Amino acid sequence: MNYLIFGMGYSGQAFAKEVNAPNIITGTTRSEEILQQLKQQNYQAHIFDGKQANEDLFESIKNASHIIHSIAPDNLNNNDLGDAVYNYFLPQLKKAPKLKWLCYFSSIGVYGNHNGNWIDESATCKPKNARSLQRLKAERLWLEFAKEQNIPLLILRLAGIYGKGRSAFDKLKSG
Repeated sequence: MNYLIFGMGYSGQAFAKEVNAPNIITGTTRSEEILQQLKQQNYQAHIFDGKQANEDLFESIKNASHIIHSIAPDNLNNNDLGDAVYNYFLPQLKKAPKLKWLCYFSSIGVYGNHNGNWIDESATCKPKNARSLQRLKAERLWLEFAKEQNIPLLILRLAGIYGKGRSAFDKLKSG
């Protein structure tokens, strides 16, 4: 399998470790430092800042059989820029000849406030904040894309996707 992981941060790298060899793993990062770390771990890697990409990344899309999307929608300065992968790579993804499967890392924030009641995947989505509204919008775009392309889509609504040392409790401890 040839995996392309958009967003090799904490969650993307955790996924990559689970599906490593003999699979091909390619990922993106915004940081030159992390790019070098990924390459040292024998991953193919590209810089993608949400706005620009090089031809090598287009080639990786063409070769990918499985795409994992872990980049949060962008809401810089209250400009709803939306899903960078969808906005920037949709033409290439529609033409990706080997693409068999897509996974989108979303957030449980899309459920909104259910007043302490238990929820599961069948719960109504009623997000309140801009970030969660964007996640739900992105989910719907990817569902539409997967249906049009006739490929399976797995949406994982993760809780605490910020990784070790970055939880709400860690923030409280650090002031």
